[in-house]
Parts: sequence; structure tokens; C-alpha cells
Amino acid sequence: MQKYLFDDIESLEKYYSSEFPDIKDIGLSSFLKKRDENRNLPDHYYRLEKEEFFRDVNTIADLFLVAIPKIANEFLSIERQSISVKSEKFFNWQEYICHISPLVFVAHKLEPYLVEESNGNVLVNDFFYSYILTNTQNTIMPRPNVIQLDAKTKSWGGLHDLHIHLNGTLETDIVWQDLLSHPDRVYKELKKSFVNKEKVLEQLRQESFLLTPIKYTHLLKIAGRLRQYFFMYCKRSKLLSTFSSEECLLNEILSKNHNLFDHNQVSHPFLDYILDGSEDYKYPHSIECLMYILILKELKKSKNLVLSSMFHFYNLILGLNNRLLVQQRHQKGFEQFQKITLNDIRRFSESTYFRRFHQLNGNNRNDLKYIEGRIAPKNNEKELQLLIKSITEGWNKFTEFKEEGQSKDTTLKLIVHFIKTKEDLSASWVFRFEKLRKSLLAQAHVLKLYCAKNIDNKNISIVGIDAASSEFDTPPEVFAPVFRILRRAGIKSFTFHAGEDFHHILSGIRAIYEAINFCELKNGDRIGHATASGLSTKLWCNEVGEQIYIRKGDYLDDLVFVYHFIVSQHIEELKPNLPHLITKIQELAFDVYNNFYAIGVIEQAWLLRAACPLHMEDEAYFLHGNFSSEEHTFSKNLNKKYRQAEKIFKMYHTIDVKNNRDVVLDINPVEFFSAPDLELIQKTLLRYMTKQEIVIETLPTSNVRIGIHKDFSTYHLYNWIKWEKEGFSIPPIVIGTDDAGIFATNIYNEYASVYLMLIQHHNFSHSEAIEIITKINDNSRVYRFT
Repeated sequence: MQKYLFDDIESLEKYYSSEFPDIKDIGLSSFLKKRDENRNLPDHYYRLEKEEFFRDVNTIADLFLVAIPKIANEFLSIERQSISVKSEKFFNWQEYICHISPLVFVAHKLEPYLVEESNGNVLVNDFFYSYILTNTQNTIMPRPNVIQLDAKTKSWGGLHDLHIHLNGTLETDIVWQDLLSHPDRVYKELKKSFVNKEKVLEQLRQESFLLTPIKYTHLLKIAGRLRQYFFMYCKRSKLLSTFSSEECLLNEILSKNHNLFDHNQVSHPFLDYILDGSEDYKYPHSIECLMYILILKELKKSKNLVLSSMFHFYNLILGLNNRLLVQQRHQKGFEQFQKITLNDIRRFSESTYFRRFHQLNGNNRNDLKYIEGRIAPKNNEKELQLLIKSITEGWNKFTEFKEEGQSKDTTLKLIVHFIKTKEDLSASWVFRFEKLRKSLLAQAHVLKLYCAKNIDNKNISIVGIDAASSEFDTPPEVFAPVFRILRRAGIKSFTFHAGEDFHHILSGIRAIYEAINFCELKNGDRIGHATASGLSTKLWCNEVGEQIYIRKGDYLDDLVFVYHFIVSQHIEELKPNLPHLITKIQELAFDVYNNFYAIGVIEQAWLLRAACPLHMEDEAYFLHGNFSSEEHTFSKNLNKKYRQAEKIFKMYHTIDVKNNRDVVLDINPVEFFSAPDLELIQKTLLRYMTKQEIVIETLPTSNVRIGIHKDFSTYHLYNWIKWEKEGFSIPPIVIGTDDAGIFATNIYNEYASVYLMLIQHHNFSHSEAIEIITKINDNSRVYRFT
């Protein structure tokens, strides 16, 4: 219930309407939010929880003097000036910081150490450098106290993050400083996203009160004015005495016109406590922490209603921003994640790279050993050069800034991830995904030219290729020609996001198999996520129930794949299912293609999708400027191999067949295969990947938030570990953060999540858990792209 204190739209609306909510309003909002988590539980349970939490919380000042300290003490400890999360509370803590910035809790743990002299003055300077910077300089997120992992990280010289998108990295509290300093620039980005991207509109409307970019920007300006008010209050400014009432003060802060609080918005007002104002200070989020601590000191003295209400208002606006920037526990599925990536609120903050690398290295400044940063391709060489130059400048500045005791050999490599996008059907087209295929080939051509010219470049090198974004938008077959062309051009390493999100778990398994085979992944290449290969099939079946919706074409492909897989991998236990399966495949194929075909021909037509339709015909050269003679030969040879399937392949690329495929079916998810059968298919796929030496990139927090997991107790990495102990073949596994800012995490916390999951949820000993962590780290060292 307490995690919803600043996830409270009703109270935010009251402030925005010039009203002051009271503690009863706040308690009711928290009660209702908690009840929404599980409406099957009777209200009396929630009512007792509310009664216990709000005991001794009688005013808004008590929120900050009683309620928040209670949470801070429950989760955090401080030793030798350093704050850490209690390891037994870590998973709950990670849930809290989706709703509430960790800064308010960090400030509460540090506040008692700020000494106040007898004359009322506080000794800010030494305290700031000794306590605040120690805990906030690079990241606001404290790490759990995991002794063995900490020792291993130091001995390894840092950890490997082999799957991180450089966009979506910055934490809310770092972005927040930019939002308040430059609200109008943020407005321009959000307005473009709001107009052009339907999912951004959906995300804003999920927050109900926040309906327009201009209202959002006004809230940022209000927060900036509140910060000015806090400074005036702490400095005992006589200007505040000119307001005749609390309502007049609030109306002035809410005003859309320039007013008393609009000056000096770019720099943080509390910077004056440690500098003379002339220096460009690098850590405004640390100054923010100082502001919080000074406000808490003031509230301890007076319990001032206006100050506490304004501080509450400020944290509600920050909480709203946190929900726009961080994936919430209830926001399941890739589409919810995608809304955050599309809203562009981070865009201005992430225009440079220096702060990102500092944040990722942690406050101990020693978390990173090796990082593979993912970047999007560009449409021309100049754009790609400028992007890599900017990344290189940020990295060089970061490495030059290293202090004593930091790892000196941290390495950054880049992976270009081509983007899956929805099929463009607005214009006439000759084959499926025609516009995207041509765009991908053009981007691949740009990348080839860049890599050829920059073999010995001092800039950060590109070491691999990926395909990312929503699997619902684009299948692996579309990227297969690009992967082959770039491998021929000399790029050695490839990975592919697959099996992350799916309608049927067979769809996810198929996506992994198609990525490996259509894109011709080799030993040492990787699959990102691969959730479908490890997720408990029993859990999945229970969660989706007895009926799911799926497009006819996708279901047909799933069944064709599983037929092919059972036969080619000799899954004897499932061969009795084949007659019924074949009948269904032929029935669906008849519906889609309006003709009857033998099962072997249908299977071949599916396998033929690895070919590039652009390069299938002799006149392909004239269709597109980025023609590849090798790809033309490959596609023609594959067509000869599967000659009987050519007719189906051509029909697959027509609008009539696409319309037939897009018909939505409601099916029983276990129509052909029970949960144990599906698990057998998973294990067979894992055995296949092991033989091919295809590595899995698992992303703990990302997979738990996006997938159907309720928490880490069902995180599928455990299944891979368990199955390997039982004698099944499991491919090598490495760890990444995915989008560190969006998932409010970092590489140390991801390793800690795995370590603590094994101990707390599966009763591993500490030595067993660290052995698995060590194996994952060894895998990362061996299978990193170089």
C-alpha cells in the first residue's frame, strides 16, 4: 500500500486544481490502488493494512517524518557512509522504485548525519562530499548487500553487460533534472511523439489526468517553481511573507504566466549551498538529494503544513514522471514497454553519452568490465559516423575521468540492432514487408561501407549485429538476407531478439528456431531473451487459460514448425500427435491458400521464407539499388531446393493471402500439446541450441516485467539451471540489463537478482549460487563479441 504514496493521480489533480488534499484522501487513494492489485481479496485485509501503515500518520508532514522513514528503514541500511539495500528485501525494493524514486528514501537514511550547530546552521559542505556524493554521484540506486557477489565483482575487475540498449539507460532522477531545467525542449519531443505515435497517446491516457503534452510541460514548470520555493523557504526569504495565504502561494506556483518562481530555472537553486554559482556542476541529482535532506530538516523542526504539502506535490509530479519512464509491474507485455521507448521523454537527456557510462559503472565506480552497447542503424554513412563519434567522445570522457581504485581496462563495443517495424500496407507492394526489406538492405549497405573504411579506426568498434523491437511486428525471415549479407562482408558475430513475447508459447519457440536457421546463426552467436525456451509451460497454460486469440497464419506457422521440429529432431514421444496435427495444418492451409497441399510442400514453403523475395527473380537488380549477387544466388538455389513450394511462397506474398492469414481464431492453447509436451519441445530446442553452440542472453528484470511472471520466484532462468542439473543439454547463458533506465536496474543488480533468486526462492546455498554466477560470468568472458 505504501508504495502508492506518490502514485496518486487524485491528489495530484487536487493540487493542480488549487486544492490541498488531506491525509484521508491520500490514505484512500493508497487503499484503492492496493485493492486493484487483487480484487478477489476482501476489503477488510486491505483496511487493516491501511490502518497499520497510517498509524501515527496524521498530517502530510507525517508522510515524510513517519511513513517514508518506516519504509526507508525497512529496506535500507547504512554502514561506513554507504547505503545498501537489505538483501532479503531486495525484490520488494525493486517493486517500490517503480512507483517511488529511490531518492526520497536515500535522503532519509542520510539526513541524520547532517550536523546542525547550536546556532541553527548546518555544516553542508563536508557532509555533501562525504555522504551525498558517496551514495549518489553516478547513480541514485543503491545496490543490495551481497558479500560474495561484491567480492567476485572486485576480483573480476567488474561485470560483463552483453545486452544493453544505450537509449533508455538514464535513471529517472537524472532525467528529472533535465526535465525541470529545459521543460520546453521536452515539450517539443513529446508533442512530436504524441502526434505521430498512437502508443504514446495510450500511455499518457493510462495516467488519466495527463492527457496532453502541454499539461505535462506545465507540471514540469510547476515542479521547477516548487524547487525555487523550497530554496526560498530554506534560506528564510522574506519574499514568502508577501503571500497572504497558502492558497495564494499555491495559485502563484500554478500560474501559467511568468512569476516570482520562474527565474534561474536551468541550474538547480540548491547549488548555492556548495558553490558560488559560477561552476558547471556535473551532479545535479546529488544537489537534489541535498535539497531533500534540507527540507526534511525543516519539517522536523516545524511540521509546516505548506512546506510538507508542496513537497508532497513535488513528489507526486516526480512519481508521475517515474511511471512514464520506468516499466511498472502491472505493465505486462512488450507493447507496454514500447510505449516508454516511444514517448521520447529521455531524448534530450540522452543526446550525449558521458553520464550514461558513469551511471552504469555504479557509485563504487567499478561495476563495468565489458559492455556491448546496442545502437540503431542509420540511413547514411554520415549519420552513423556522427552517432559513433558522439558515443566515442562520451566513452573517452568517461575513461579519462576515472578515479583511483577504478578498473582501468573497461571495454565498450557496439552492436547495431536493426529494428522490427509493422508492415507498411499504405502503398502497393510486390511482396511482404517490401518497404522494410529495402530499408534494411540500404542500412546494411551503409554499415558495410562504414566498417570497411574504419577497420583500424580509433573510434569504438562495431562487433556484432542484432534485430530488436516487437516480435509481433516483424518475423525473423525479413532480417535473414541482411544477416547473411553482413556476414559475407566480414562481420563475425550475430544475435537476435527472439522468444521474448508471443501469443502462443509455440510462437516464441518457433521465433527462436527461425532466427537461428533463417538467419544462419553460427556457434558463438546468441539469442536475446529466449524466454519461450525456459518459461514454465504449466505456468503459461494456467495464466492464459483455456482459450487464446491468435491469427490464423501465425497458428498455421506454429503447427508447421512443430511438425518439422518433431520429425527433424526425432521427438519420438510426440510422433503419435502427428496425424491429427497434419490434418489441422492442411485444413488451415486450405483456408489460407484456397487449395489442398501435401504436408511436405507446406513445410518446404515455410522453410523457403529464408530466401529474400527481392532476390528471387532475375530482374532483382533493377528492383533495388542494394542488390547482392551472392544473395541472389542463395535465394535462387533455395528456390530450386524447394521447387514444389514456390507457388505457396509466391501466394504468401500477396495481399489476399495476407488477409486470409490475418483472420483471428480463438483456440485451445493445448489443443495438440499438453504442458509436459510443450516442455519437451522446449528441452529439445535447448539441446539443438547447445549442439549449435548458440548462446542465450537472459535479461532478468526485463523478462520478469515484460513476461507473465508475477515476480522472480518463477523467473525461467531457474528452469534452465534445474534442467541442466537433471542432465538435459542447456546452452551457455550470459546476462544483460536490456534497458537499464526503463527497468530501473544496472548490471550489478541483475547479477544480484539471479544470486538472490536462487537463495531466497529455490533454497540454494551461497556457495551454490556464487558458483552459478561465476559460470555465467565465465560464459560472458568467453562469448562476448570481440
